[in-house]
Amino acid sequence: MMPGRPGGRNGVQTLRDTRCRRTPPNRRRWGDRRRVAVVVLALAAVGLLAGPALAQQPAAPLAAPDSAGPAPLLSLSRPWEAEQLDPKAIEAAIEEAQAALTRLGGAETDPTAASLRQPLENRIALLRELLEVLRAQSQWRQQREQAPGQLEAQRKLLETLRAAPPEPLPADVTEATLAAVREQLQQQRKAWEEAQQSVQSLESRAREIPDAMRTSRQSEDEAKALAARREEELGRATDPGSQLVLRVRKRNQELRQRVERERRAALEAELAANAELAKLARLRADLAQARLRRLEQHLEALQSAYAQALERKRREAEAEAQRRLQEAEAARRREPAQRLIADLEAQLAQIELHNVELEREVVELQRQANEEQSQLERDQRERGQLELFVRRLGGTQAAAQRLKLVFEELKATRPRLLPRQSRREQLARLYLRKTEVEHRLAALDEELRTRLEPVLRDLGPEAQFELRSRVAELETRIRTALLRTLELLDRGIDAATAWETARAERIRVLDATFAFVLRRVFWIRDAEPIDPGLVRTAFDEFERIMGFVWNVPESVATSIASRRPIEKVWLGAVAFVLLLFVPAGLAVLRSRLRYRDGETRLQSGEIPVLDGTEARSLPWKGLGRAALGACVWPAYLATLGVIAYRLSDAHGGYAVVGRGLLAAAAVVLVRGLSRALLRRRGVLVRGFGLDERDAMRLDRLFRLAALSGWLAVAWIVLDSEAVGAPALARLAWTAFYGALTLTAIAAFRRGSPLASLILGDAQGLLWRNWRLLWGLGSAGAVALVVLDALGYRFGAQWVAVRAGASLAVIAATAILYRSAAALSHGIASRAAQARIAEQRARGEREDVHAPIVQLAALAEQREVLRRQIVGAIRAILLVVATLGLISVWNVDAQLLQSLDEVTVFRVAEGESGITYGDLARALIAAIVTGVLLRNLDGFLELFILPRLRDDAGLRYAVRTMARYAVFLVGGLVTLRYLQVPFDKLGWIVAAASVGIGFGLQDVVANFISGLIILLERPVAVGDIVRVGETEGTVNRISIRATEVQNWDNQTIIIPNRFFISNNVINWTHNDRIVRYVFEVGVEYGTDIERARTLLLEVVRAHPLVLEQPEPSVWFARFGASSLDFSVRYFVHDPKYILRVRSELGAAIQRRLKEAGIQVPFSQHDVHLDFVDPRQLAEEFGLSRSARSEEGERA
Repeated sequence: MMPGRPGGRNGVQTLRDTRCRRTPPNRRRWGDRRRVAVVVLALAAVGLLAGPALAQQPAAPLAAPDSAGPAPLLSLSRPWEAEQLDPKAIEAAIEEAQAALTRLGGAETDPTAASLRQPLENRIALLRELLEVLRAQSQWRQQREQAPGQLEAQRKLLETLRAAPPEPLPADVTEATLAAVREQLQQQRKAWEEAQQSVQSLESRAREIPDAMRTSRQSEDEAKALAARREEELGRATDPGSQLVLRVRKRNQELRQRVERERRAALEAELAANAELAKLARLRADLAQARLRRLEQHLEALQSAYAQALERKRREAEAEAQRRLQEAEAARRREPAQRLIADLEAQLAQIELHNVELEREVVELQRQANEEQSQLERDQRERGQLELFVRRLGGTQAAAQRLKLVFEELKATRPRLLPRQSRREQLARLYLRKTEVEHRLAALDEELRTRLEPVLRDLGPEAQFELRSRVAELETRIRTALLRTLELLDRGIDAATAWETARAERIRVLDATFAFVLRRVFWIRDAEPIDPGLVRTAFDEFERIMGFVWNVPESVATSIASRRPIEKVWLGAVAFVLLLFVPAGLAVLRSRLRYRDGETRLQSGEIPVLDGTEARSLPWKGLGRAALGACVWPAYLATLGVIAYRLSDAHGGYAVVGRGLLAAAAVVLVRGLSRALLRRRGVLVRGFGLDERDAMRLDRLFRLAALSGWLAVAWIVLDSEAVGAPALARLAWTAFYGALTLTAIAAFRRGSPLASLILGDAQGLLWRNWRLLWGLGSAGAVALVVLDALGYRFGAQWVAVRAGASLAVIAATAILYRSAAALSHGIASRAAQARIAEQRARGEREDVHAPIVQLAALAEQREVLRRQIVGAIRAILLVVATLGLISVWNVDAQLLQSLDEVTVFRVAEGESGITYGDLARALIAAIVTGVLLRNLDGFLELFILPRLRDDAGLRYAVRTMARYAVFLVGGLVTLRYLQVPFDKLGWIVAAASVGIGFGLQDVVANFISGLIILLERPVAVGDIVRVGETEGTVNRISIRATEVQNWDNQTIIIPNRFFISNNVINWTHNDRIVRYVFEVGVEYGTDIERARTLLLEVVRAHPLVLEQPEPSVWFARFGASSLDFSVRYFVHDPKYILRVRSELGAAIQRRLKEAGIQVPFSQHDVHLDFVDPRQLAEEFGLSRSARSEEGERA
């Protein structure tokens, strides 16, 4: 039931009428007779009872106006039937109807009176509604009449305000002045926003008035229909009571018609006044905005003046501080009392200088906090207005457009509101300074007493009193200055905290607004849904367009006929050239190019190109001719499109034709190139070796893409204002969207060239689940097409664009990952080839007995290197793909910050607790550290090690140190996110020190020695070393010990500290070139120079002996049985020493034998002389010892 319209749907029908209407005719007649009998009996009774009284009263008519019966209702006044309505007459009619209603209250037993009560109440309500409508008409007309004067007054105020000079600045700008102006600015900003809201409400009301007028017209038509129905019922009624009720209801419907006519007149008056009031509201908003800008400029001037005053104050304070410091410096050579006073005055001046600088900082903080608070209030109001706007307009296209604009604005605004680290650091610095000032205040008395007592000992009583008074005065001033510092610090902390709070609240408001928009923008129909009505409209538009096209030749002929003869000839020539001559020439050119293309494929020269497995040919001439032939018709269409654009100034339809022709040129170009390159005997198949089945599949994909392109051309043409076919454009867009979806589904089907490029020959997880992923993606794409058809265009496009971008990111990642294997193989192959070239450059020749072992080791090393590089590339691509998907889907970077609001537990009471955000950051840091450690070798081989020299020891040291550095940094970052207090780790360090002192000294010594070995590199991996009795090759250097493999293939683990504390022989420390010396002896009598020459020739002839440094043979000595020569030579690696020594020995023995030179064996001559045994016995004391033994026996 509408307000102001009593009753049911027609305003006068009652429940009794409904009951009567449903009663059968026979029962209705019997009821009428019964009521007539009841009325007759009642009148007889009244006559009998009132007979004596009536005999004494004068006779009166039965239907008198003041009687209680229903008959006087027919004589009620009807002021609504007058041409000009009078409010006083309507009020009188209302009073008359109320009096009649009061009189009907005494006739409760009369059925007719009971039936008339509801229509009478309806009439009173309609009369009151009519009176309200008339008052509204009068009010709107009055406002419209007053609007020009108000407009002129506001315009004059605005002009006066704009022409007025800036407000003068006060002589002394204080913080109170700034606060007062800020308050005025806040009030003026609210006034301006209220004026803006008034403008918006008037504009919204202007959009609602036409709907209200249509509703009023429908109500009037309903009232007219009901009045006609009551007229028919009145003609059929026979009972006087029923006729009376029907007449009253009919007049009520006539009154309702007049009310609706007057309502429309009031709405028209409101609409006319609304335009003037909207102008007035805009002018008031402009005036409020001008005042707001004036206040902002005044506030800026005040702030500038205040900043200048603070700067002057700072300079004065700085000068005073410098002067006090100079006096304090000069007072150092004076008496202790004077020195103390000078120091205190310098401290006071320094504190005052700091207060001035701090005041400037606090004023800036307060300004920023006020701006942030104002922006927060503005964002809150905008959010409320947006919600009201969406609630009022619902799912209209205007609401959808507004939501899309807000959505894009929020996407650009939200990243700029990230919390600033500098602001938090500033707040922490303020807290720290406050703590320092509080400690200084607490210790000020003790500090002054400590400094004052030594000075007072050397002074007399009067001097002591004077010094105490002066120090007390300075102490008071210093305390006051420090209290001022505390006050400023508190204000700064409050301002910074307010800024942080406002910024966090503003982020929350924007996030809530963004969530609100995100929820609504996808489910608001910003386009008309495809339904039967739209299809019928599209058919009508198609018939109109075809009629227009059918009449185009006639219109052109008529236009040409109306021109002069010379113009006819010119137009005919232009039409002949553009529409006949040029197309015929282009057709001949294209056929010639196609003929030459076939000839070129058969006869052109071939350029051999090696792709790694076989040699192929690239017929570049055929490729160029095919591309040129495909560009013929697109160039023609593009030329016509440009000409149409040039003519678009004269006629708007030419712009539509130009856009359509340019779009068609692009479609024809793509399709022509695909046909020329992908046909069965095309260039790509014959020249580039493309598989014929893949070429056919690609050609089908391009056919679907061409269909999508032609639908896009149709949409571009139909969506223009010149064509004016929105329904057809809507269908064309949905068809284009569907064709594009089918193209994408076919492109990623398993077996298609694109899917083969992504998957390759792999049989991994992606390949096994590709059908499932393809099915889900296809279903999602079809769902997006259905969503667009239902009218949710923005949501469908938003998801489709991001889904396509995500698919492109995933496809590119998969393709790059597949290329990693080939890339790693190429890097490993180039490294192996570089090592072989280096060996050849040094003149090295491989051992003929170990080629299989070396090749196997090289293959194993290459495979390890390939796996490392593939792992590194996989990690890099995973990170890049993750960042790409985050960027595509606009994932909020503040997710971890929202997790910071929930505290999991606290390490200690009074400290900040560990939040879910801290746990998430620690987990991410640990995962990143693990991934880096796992793929660190690949990263180094890919980015760092190729830039280093080919030194195995250096590479091993870089890898080891990088691994330790990553582990250390990752561990520290993880502990930092877990809020482990590093300052409290001293206990752990102390405990570790105790452990080192008792039992870990060897471990620490080995650890430090390992770091020294890795950094200074006295020993590197691959070096041949001798430590004590151990000699061999260094295989591995860890943080605790070093592994050395001796010549017996035994691995010996040596603690690192032995390499630092003992003498170590490193055969290959600087380079791997070593010298070997052995001696060769020849028999006496041999020519020394000849033997030396022969030995030198044999040594030089060996392939593993280096030419530089040169080998040498020197005569060493005259031996016991031979002439000894010292043979010295150099080899490039110590592992060849024994081999070369053995081969040189055999070669020397063979060459000396051929030259007739003998190698003598060792000879020893023994000369024996005869000696008397007794003499020998006496010489050695044997005889004396024998005699003594005999004496003892005796």
